[in-house]
Amino acid sequence: MKLSNQTALITGGCKGIGYATAIKFIKEGANVVIIDLDDKDVDDAVVGLQKYGNRIKGFAADVRIKLLSMLRFNLQRINSGHRYINQ
Repeated sequence: MKLSNQTALITGGCKGIGYATAIKFIKEGANVVIIDLDDKDVDDAVVGLQKYGNRIKGFAADVRIKLLSMLRFNLQRINSGHRYINQ
């Protein structure tokens, strides 16, 4: 159990790479928190991930809003002319 007593926060954890990463971390002993946009997707993913261990929690949230806000703030602070792209 390489990740025993560690907690991983995975955004986009309901599908694809995020879901696969959650499985790997659970198998390695980590406590895993997944965040995704849709309540039902989160609930379904948590149920699916519980077969790998019971150290899983899930929340529906849009982290992009806070992330963009933090990025804008930091770019303004350093005033270096960097730009960001939101796709």
